[in-house]
Amino acid sequence: MATEKYKLIYFNTTGLAESIRWMFAYSGVPFEDFRLKELPNYIAHQPTPEWDAFKGKTPFGTLPLLEVDGKYLGETQAIARYVAKQVGLAGANDWDAAQADSIITYIAAEFNPVAFQMIRELDLEKKKLHGEKAAAQAKKVAATLVRILEKNNENNGKGFLVGQTPTVADFLTVTFSSVTGLLQLGTLDEFKALGAHRDLISGLPGVKEFIQTHATA
Repeated sequence: MATEKYKLIYFNTTGLAESIRWMFAYSGVPFEDFRLKELPNYIAHQPTPEWDAFKGKTPFGTLPLLEVDGKYLGETQAIARYVAKQVGLAGANDWDAAQADSIITYIAAEFNPVAFQMIRELDLEKKKLHGEKAAAQAKKVAATLVRILEKNNENNGKGFLVGQTPTVADFLTVTFSSVTGLLQLGTLDEFKALGAHRDLISGLPGVKEFIQTHATA
């Protein structure tokens, strides 16, 4: 059972931190959900004094950031892996844990670079081109995730990506789907299995209540 004091720091939006919030909520492990009042200036296009003052405290100048008993851990995948181990969502055994890790590594490698390239581009024409590339890549990643889902659930599956219980891979897959929508990269509605998977994860005990509580956040 986790006994550390956790503080998850992010902007006041879902984005990259939501899957980690959901893991805490599902496991019932208390954490401080600390949200800066601003958005990054490449999104908000306005001064961000609160974030600018805080950025120097982060290892890499990015959020989300996890504070554990006064120590800081950066980068979404690293935080997710750490939290998953602490709260019992890494996988039922070493093999499942490795499979879950491979999925979140795949998403980070195949989708995140093109998505961030689009987000941070200021030139509108280049941004449009990057957006088209990101949208195509999102569909490729979605198709791969659907294939993994279907394979794992061929025989008495519970709807998860790995094994028969939720893992970090399930939560970060929902983040992938959500970020694709937030970035307006087109719809993933054709991937029905991903929609059903998101409904499954968002309806888990603890997660459902967290979403309802933070519906306006």
